[in-house]
Amino acid sequence: SFEEGSATVNNVALLSARACMEVEHRLDDVDKADVSKSFEPVDYNVDPNDIDDEATVAAQFEVLYDVTHTYTRRKISEAEKEENELVKILSTDPTKPPSEDDESGSEEKTLT
Repeated sequence: SFEEGSATVNNVALLSARACMEVEHRLDDVDKADVSKSFEPVDYNVDPNDIDDEATVAAQFEVLYDVTHTYTRRKISEAEKEENELVKILSTDPTKPPSEDDESGSEEKTLT
């Protein structure tokens, strides 16, 4: 089982980053309600004075990292074995014929 609190993130590298700003596109000069919004990449040539304080901005980061976890093996109790077997039985599709390599496809099930 997974040991809670054992995960560690290592070797983090920022591969790329970009920002996009929500831009309104008016489809019709007459109808002010006919507005389409989309996110467009922020260019280096954007004048900061053209950006409204209430502007919606999205950021995207691409990161590469590895994670280590600790798992321990433990003996499964008889109750857990019975529960696992019951889940297998209940999850089988009775309309599907059993396949040869599917051990849950046997006709007779016994719980121990």
